[in-house]
Amino acid sequence: MRIVLADDAALLRESVAALLESAGHRVLAAVGDADALRSAVRERMRAPEPGAG
Repeated sequence: MRIVLADDAALLRESVAALLESAGHRVLAAVGDADALRSAVRERMRAPEPGAG
């Protein structure tokens, strides 16, 4: 699963990202606010999926 994670608490954000990655998920971005979340999602939607094509 590919995930973009947002939380304003850096410690919680990084802990959740690490937990998700240890469970085999792919954290594409871990950001601290709504503006960064929107930017991260837009950027990921434009980028081709690795291995695609």
